[in-house]
Amino acid sequence: MPEAQEQVEKCKFEHSFPNSSATWTNENGQMQSVDCLSLDINMDTLTTNKAMFKLSCSIFLKKKDNNKLFIYLFILPPNIRTIELEVNGGNVSLHFYMDRNAALVVPRDDPVEPKARSEQLLNLMKALSLVKDFTIQLGNTDIPESIKSNLDHAASIFSPNSQCRPGTNEEISDLKSLYNGKGGEVFNVTAATTSISKEASVPPPYPSNKHKRKREQSASGEVIHDLRKDLETRLARMEACLAETQSRLAKTESRLAELEASREESGEEGTDRGKYGEEEVATQVGELLDDFIYSHALENMVEDLVGKYMSHLNVDVDDMFAEKENRFDETIEEIKQDVMKDCREIVLEQVKHHLAELIDTRLELSFSKKES
Repeated sequence: MPEAQEQVEKCKFEHSFPNSSATWTNENGQMQSVDCLSLDINMDTLTTNKAMFKLSCSIFLKKKDNNKLFIYLFILPPNIRTIELEVNGGNVSLHFYMDRNAALVVPRDDPVEPKARSEQLLNLMKALSLVKDFTIQLGNTDIPESIKSNLDHAASIFSPNSQCRPGTNEEISDLKSLYNGKGGEVFNVTAATTSISKEASVPPPYPSNKHKRKREQSASGEVIHDLRKDLETRLARMEACLAETQSRLAKTESRLAELEASREESGEEGTDRGKYGEEEVATQVGELLDDFIYSHALENMVEDLVGKYMSHLNVDVDDMFAEKENRFDETIEEIKQDVMKDCREIVLEQVKHHLAELIDTRLELSFSKKES
């Protein structure tokens, strides 16, 4: 195959494809998919002969100040058996066939505890890391021909007959550089092999009883009302704290001015006055320090109140979003059932109608034969 290998041109490119999705078949033969992914491709067969494929998505965590976290699926070139490019109109897909699974990367020594709306996404990423064959549908529907040519080059490099496979780009795959220098680690999914695929395909539970849903809606309204009252109370307390802090700061500025005047006066009136001035200065400095510490404590209290309120608000808002998602899922299921019911009724009526016509036709033929 030397001639075929010579036709593969060397090139260097980097492309990112947001809003991509992945599909695969799990160990039970069921089709699964995950959306909201970003595929990053780095390919350099011109100088370093290194490459890297990286899938990523963002999830939301519980009880975190910065609660948005990116998790990654590293597809290392040595683990790739083949890549196939499929172009169907404006849709472009890459089929990956792996010798070894992709690696799910998360923060090092930091357990990932997703919120309700991100738990299914995390489980799907875990399930994807357990399979060796999967397809990535690129999110861009209008991909330029130059980029398609680069993708075709990548597929050619990872074709079954290619012998000039690139190695792994160590700079991009370096786990130590992730998460603002805290580093990442490969998540061990094998311990949960039997449960993850099932969990990933099951949506979050939702109440089926209509009366229960009404009670929850009422409870949600009460939560919002209580939350608003709590917010007003906390804001009033914060305003009072800030006003007191401003008053003490004004007193501090006044005392500093008096202290400066006293220091200048003590320097002009001799040693005895200077000694008295030192004692007075020490006393006033102590009082100023007390005021500063108290003001700082007030600021900390205000920050603590704001932090607690925002944390409380985030939890309630997350619960409300989860409830909305559950109601949406239930509404979709009810619509689906209604449509299926209507379809069955329509089909049944059509069958009855055709049977009646068929019986009438047979009877007419029977009578015509007897008459003849």
